[in-house]
Amino acid sequence: MESNNSNVNSKNILVVDWSNLMFRSLFMHKLFSGVSSSSYDRPEDLLSFTNKFAVDVCAIVNMFRPTRVIIATDSQHAWRKDVDPNYKSGREKDPSVNWDNIYKCSDDLLAILAKNGMDVAQVDRAEADDIVALVKETVFKKHPDFNIIVVSADADIRQLIDFNKETKQYCVVYNTTGRGKNSKRRMYVTQDFKDWIDSPDNCDIFFGNIDIPKSHINEILKKNSIIEVFVDDPNQVVLNKILCGDDGDNVPSFYGFYKNGRWVRITPTKAEKILQLSNSQNVKQLCESVNMFPSIFEKVCKKVIDNLDFEATLYKQRVLVELNSELFPEHIQEYADTIDYMIRNGHNGIFADLNAQELLAGSEYHGANQKKALEADVFKDINKMIKKRAEFRGDTLVDEVTPQKATTAPVATTPVQKPNNKVENDVLFEINTLF
Repeated sequence: MESNNSNVNSKNILVVDWSNLMFRSLFMHKLFSGVSSSSYDRPEDLLSFTNKFAVDVCAIVNMFRPTRVIIATDSQHAWRKDVDPNYKSGREKDPSVNWDNIYKCSDDLLAILAKNGMDVAQVDRAEADDIVALVKETVFKKHPDFNIIVVSADADIRQLIDFNKETKQYCVVYNTTGRGKNSKRRMYVTQDFKDWIDSPDNCDIFFGNIDIPKSHINEILKKNSIIEVFVDDPNQVVLNKILCGDDGDNVPSFYGFYKNGRWVRITPTKAEKILQLSNSQNVKQLCESVNMFPSIFEKVCKKVIDNLDFEATLYKQRVLVELNSELFPEHIQEYADTIDYMIRNGHNGIFADLNAQELLAGSEYHGANQKKALEADVFKDINKMIKKRAEFRGDTLVDEVTPQKATTAPVATTPVQKPNNKVENDVLFEINTLF
């Protein structure tokens, strides 16, 4: 392979965070398909849900037209619970739902997708995030002719976005969940990637040196105006989680203490000061500055700290939040060989024009009410949910006729503190806390 050929890596691997997508498909199916009170014991409800889920998968695959599709799945008893028993504790599934039936539908759909050339990746005690990290590392080390598009609404995965300025190889993360009424769906990228796709092509009059990878991704963006390219810093994503913790995964902040009866933790503002004082812009630099931590933390927290092993705490925080295979158990690290095999020996051609009914043909899920499934499509759900919640609460949306209150209540959720009283933010905040 030529060392400076930017035209080689025009092939994309679509990596799907399966559980993340499944729970959102289920949530929207309950809300918009007339089954809000269903326990998913009835065959017709399971049929409808599986079709809705298949519609969502087909829509995503058709959007990106990948060369490979790798579905990253979660295993039970995540290995990080051995590091911290409280990891992801407190997450309660809806007790009214027959989860055995839901997981059977999920497994059946995975089997169907596998028969259609998609690779299902699963390893004992690993999370989908771990598998996504293995795919990213394997591709960037061994497969410069492939790029990666990750589909997930999980903010943790954004630490994996990347761009190689020399080879033009990239890893981006697409979030299927919108952020408000009529909003776009964000594709998280690095600043270097954004500069690259926005730069003019320097091709000759014969188009002999056209930048094929850039043309390919720009074509995707042009055809799918719902996508918003959004710049994020992967280093800041992981550094903030190491220092501030992750409430969604029940990971505590690096340090906390009581002051006047109130619990004080490392906030993003404090984290920024710590990073500035330690001159840390990435994890490696943070680790190299650990000997400075006692004085830095005491300065930032304005108190004497004599009860914390900074080096041990740093390592534990990294294990809990950093997606780096060097921190994974050995058997998960070894799964990289399986990922490599999937990429080398995967589907030949492009996945495109997938149809849910054709995909499900011959299975027990074929022939469901497609209208209900399409009405709950993941790319249309947010706006409908906002309007439905506004109707229930009697709120008025801009440029909307004042709606009548709905006769049925929305899905019950655990009360959480809302950022403000706008319907859009209420809905989106609620979705993010559910999953």
